[in-house]
Amino acid sequence: MAMRTRSLTFALLVGAIALVSTISFAANMTPEASVTEQWKYALDQSKEAQKMTGMDDVKTGIQKVINCLEGPQGPNHDSMVKDKCGTMGKGMMVDAKAAGGKYMKAMPWFELATDVAMISKKATTMEKAKAAAWATQTVLEHLGAALK
Repeated sequence: MAMRTRSLTFALLVGAIALVSTISFAANMTPEASVTEQWKYALDQSKEAQKMTGMDDVKTGIQKVINCLEGPQGPNHDSMVKDKCGTMGKGMMVDAKAAGGKYMKAMPWFELATDVAMISKKATTMEKAKAAAWATQTVLEHLGAALK
């Protein structure tokens, strides 16, 4: 019993350290760096969604993109879908507003990427879902060019 308690205590300690490290890493990132890291992840997810063979998998991949774009306070954010963006910032659009300059000027691209991703989420056939995932990827690529 004592061994089990020690193991549980150790596991909880390791989990707490990992959580604090993740939160402090995100807190140390500038808004500009946060946007860039979230953009890379969202772009990868849009590409992965196109490779999926099940409709639910495509929609989950696209939901990760939406979560990255909007952040946890966004109207289309789904906290049931886990993604890495929560550890990278507050959402691309939120972080872009905080960064200002060229990031703020790229806001139409962020909004368009969200709109197109939502089309993928609402698609009724695999072909439409994957086509919209491809369109999301294309918009995200243009967004990346706007941020350079």
